[in-house]
Amino acid sequence: MNWNHLYCFYEVAKSRSIKEASKNMSLAASTVSEHVKNFENSCGLELFDRSNRDLKLTRDGDRFFQYAKKMFSTGKRLEDLITFRGVAGYDVKVGIEHSLSGEFSDELIAKYWQGYSKYGLVETTRLKNPSQAMQFLEHDVVDIALSTLKVSDEHIECVEIAHFESTLLCSNLKYEVFKSKADLVSKVPIGVYGNKDIMKKSLRNFLAINNLSAREVYHSDHRDFLYKVAQVDETVVFMNKLKGEEIENMSEVPGLDKIEFPIYALYKKEMNNLLYIQELKKLVDPKDLENTSYQL
Repeated sequence: MNWNHLYCFYEVAKSRSIKEASKNMSLAASTVSEHVKNFENSCGLELFDRSNRDLKLTRDGDRFFQYAKKMFSTGKRLEDLITFRGVAGYDVKVGIEHSLSGEFSDELIAKYWQGYSKYGLVETTRLKNPSQAMQFLEHDVVDIALSTLKVSDEHIECVEIAHFESTLLCSNLKYEVFKSKADLVSKVPIGVYGNKDIMKKSLRNFLAINNLSAREVYHSDHRDFLYKVAQVDETVVFMNKLKGEEIENMSEVPGLDKIEFPIYALYKKEMNNLLYIQELKKLVDPKDLENTSYQL
């Protein structure tokens, strides 16, 4: 197998364009086209459907591309590690703790995508808890983890990116009824959003510092469901949210002390100068955290 021909196939398949691929490789379009054709001939397969104007992969072509993508993504990471030139692109996976899922993490990763999209794709996966975040980082399942855990590890960089709070929310209508009372939790059930074990402990601490006793508590992985139930005044919602964040049609139950905690971006220190971490640093500047809730 000619590896140069394989790489040409990979670049063409990735961009779906011989012209774009030739530009990325600084080769003549005719050279790239010839290399791809030679690679197809050596495989005895048609990897591109040329019956239409658009360049599309055949079933065999897509299968080859998935393998090539894994191979050259690893190679691009090595190139980035060696050169630090910020030109080697590869896909990045971000792990987000379940209790942090929501508008903040969605917006942050969307901004990260915008900055990194010229180099590769950004995927996300759910992390059950801080322990899984560390495990996934150590085994390279994820490249970056958003976590509630402040890590003291010689191999892991830990950067504060936001400040969250655990609080109790109710519908605006219920707020008008109970706005002068802190005993709302004794009237309706509490719906808890987030990792069950972590949020159960957090709620217990929250009730303790406010000297409250809950009537009933139930858990859900679906935040919108909890909001909808709260809107018909059947429940209140206990969750983590960005400090100062306003949620449509929901109000914080007044007169209660909240539990505040920072959120961190974790990644391996050895990757500190690589392209995907440099793009993260453009979004997150710890020096400015005192002035803004989070940096985007």
